[in-house]
Amino acid sequence: MQHTKRSFVTLDGLRGIAAFAIVTRHAKIYFESVSVNSDINIPSYTIGPFFESYLAVDFFFVLSGFVLAHAYGERLTGNMSAINFMKVRIVRLYPLYFVALIWSAPLIVLTLFSNGFTAAFNFMFALMFLPSAASTTVLYPFNEPAWSLFYELIANAGFGIMWRRIKGRALIPIVIIAAIVLTISVPTGMLGFRSGSGAMDAGANWQSSGAGFARVAYSFFVGVLIYQIWMFRKPPISVSPFIMGAILCVMLASHPLSQYQTAYDLTTTLVVFPLLVWLGASSVASGFTARVFSLLGAVSFGVYVLQVPIYRLTVLILWKINPVGGIDNLGWVWGVWFIVLVFVIALILDRYFDRPIRKLISSRMFRASSTGPYVTHEME
Repeated sequence: MQHTKRSFVTLDGLRGIAAFAIVTRHAKIYFESVSVNSDINIPSYTIGPFFESYLAVDFFFVLSGFVLAHAYGERLTGNMSAINFMKVRIVRLYPLYFVALIWSAPLIVLTLFSNGFTAAFNFMFALMFLPSAASTTVLYPFNEPAWSLFYELIANAGFGIMWRRIKGRALIPIVIIAAIVLTISVPTGMLGFRSGSGAMDAGANWQSSGAGFARVAYSFFVGVLIYQIWMFRKPPISVSPFIMGAILCVMLASHPLSQYQTAYDLTTTLVVFPLLVWLGASSVASGFTARVFSLLGAVSFGVYVLQVPIYRLTVLILWKINPVGGIDNLGWVWGVWFIVLVFVIALILDRYFDRPIRKLISSRMFRASSTGPYVTHEME
């Protein structure tokens, strides 16, 4: 039996909530007035109201492992090749990623004026969905959040290649080893951990690329494992979707004392997120709740991948309107309007660009294939 219908509505909504939490972290000028203090000794470093929002990436990885195991596990066991699976994943992620790259044009133009060769080199790599070999700092200079998509695709490749060998109990040692690596690396700062605002805020730049691999190795494959556990043993209770969302918000908004932050990040990543996904898979949403959570899930990827280009464009426009102090004292109301703007743009693109273009590409790509097209309503 192939799973071709989106059925995890609560997980959809949780993914959307996590995406908006990250927006408040990156849209600095809009959320300065509600920013929490960081442990970084940089006066201008603002984080927004969700101090632990960098852990949303780990939550995304867990969700991705769970959903891909649900949507493609049986296909990969059957006649779907790892190459076709990776084609599906690229088709899923690339259209909106490309839009975000094009909307980064102002930054690209400005960079070309300062260093044309490096900018052109970075842009060439970005077009190929690859991290920049010319950048000495972030992996994706034109759209920083795309770093997690790079690690996502690497985990997807491993999943597609190894799925037949790691089904069942064979996956447990992989998850345990990845958990041990995190447990050792995060407190000691190995692999580039402890280089950002929090203990596990790492992976977006070359210096912490090892941390990115460690984060996705555990979270993605524990998501796959959680799916197998969920198939075998469902949760004994059904938790309200709104309670699940409130728990996720609390986890991402918490600001533990510095001496407890490592323990907090590890506990949240190793235990709380997998448990949330396990419970959320059986959380029943209906009526208005289902519509809200489905909508959040539909826009979640667009919100995540488009937020930075939209933010840069709005800042550029505000600066052009009032170049003298025009963007220095914006309050949280501006932040609310910015979130609404990102939501509307993501929703429009999801309905009128992303889904149609993916359907078109998929139908042509798999026209002669017995594996069939990708799951068009897949959450991830």
